[in-house]
Amino acid sequence: MGALEPLRPYLSGSPGHAALEGRSHTVLQGMSLGAGVFLASTIGRPWVLVVPDPDTLRQALLDLPAYGCRALPFPGGELSVHHGVSPEQESSLRRFTALAALAAGEVDGLVTTTAALAHRMPAPGVLRESRLTLRVGDVHVPAELASHLVRLGFRPEAAVTTKGTFARRGGLLDVWPPGAEQPVRIEWFGENIESLRSFDPVSQRSEGQLDTLAVWPVRELLLPVDAWSDTATTIQQAADQQAAQLRGWGHRAEADRLKALVREHLERLGAFQPGDGDEVYASFCHDTGTLLDHLPEDATILRWLPVEGEDRLGVYLGQEEAERDRKRKAGLLITPPTEPLASVEEIGAAIARFRRIDLQPEEPEDDLFWWAPQVQGFPNHYDELARRLLARSRAGERVVIASNQPQRVFALLE
Repeated sequence: MGALEPLRPYLSGSPGHAALEGRSHTVLQGMSLGAGVFLASTIGRPWVLVVPDPDTLRQALLDLPAYGCRALPFPGGELSVHHGVSPEQESSLRRFTALAALAAGEVDGLVTTTAALAHRMPAPGVLRESRLTLRVGDVHVPAELASHLVRLGFRPEAAVTTKGTFARRGGLLDVWPPGAEQPVRIEWFGENIESLRSFDPVSQRSEGQLDTLAVWPVRELLLPVDAWSDTATTIQQAADQQAAQLRGWGHRAEADRLKALVREHLERLGAFQPGDGDEVYASFCHDTGTLLDHLPEDATILRWLPVEGEDRLGVYLGQEEAERDRKRKAGLLITPPTEPLASVEEIGAAIARFRRIDLQPEEPEDDLFWWAPQVQGFPNHYDELARRLLARSRAGERVVIASNQPQRVFALLE
């Protein structure tokens, strides 16, 4: 139990909290980040807390366990494919881990940033189709399973020590999927999976047996193996059309550069070996969507956005669009069917589908503790306060003391 978890019933049982349930959109003023985290812990359904930046995200994640709340980060905002780089692998792993835990009902909510809301990933249906479910007794040829893991973005290693990797040794295959607390060792008898065992990546000792294992992708570009020829043709046609447009503007060198670049990319993609920045081809290969597309219909969106953080999304997307346009004019970036980053308008329309609570840190018009009953103060009257608390404790009530002044707590306890 989290140290502050006993406080949750006081908020969730208050009239102010009950009033939130019937509203599709609520604005609460005078809400610090800590107050927003406290409120999120009492929602009682899947929720997403949106904060302005990664530092605030980390702070929220540090505070949530104190309320007994299970939450994971959904990071974003790193350099996009417009800069010719792939998403940071650690960020991709965290995003897939969050989606896997959300789908399995293993978390209460997610904490994300405004910029991460624009990030596109494989759409929900694409993830469901690409996800592997391994069961004891299933038939899987080890070599074919290893090849499938590579297509899902897993890296082959000599030993599995991090998520998103696998290692094959004879009749054994170790893999660490996103969403799994430990790596799993798969053992075969012929072509039948004989056992699935979680193990400690340091000692390599088995920790327990599993009946099933869900393996989610760890890369945000999923190549269509069976339909690659048609996909490659579509990409080539798009490149030819864009090159013709560049030539029409008098940019012959840029048009030739684009065609040569796409030709090089298609060669490595055809060998199922995507390189840096190839996620720009994702929407040629499959449907894409944002985090908001993966949320259940009854999810709640809480947005804690100070004044200086409100326009971070617009600034981020503006910078990315400028780089995108520069690269396309130079013949260094193809135009995909769907842009890799969602627009401000798209994100706003998607958020409007959910119950929303906007948390504004400005000075409140009313009392900061909008949810709480009036309380009596005991300025420096420790004996009287101690007597009252002791009486309540003896009456069977749970007493929780929270303070940022330890010396005053010690004086009270004495």
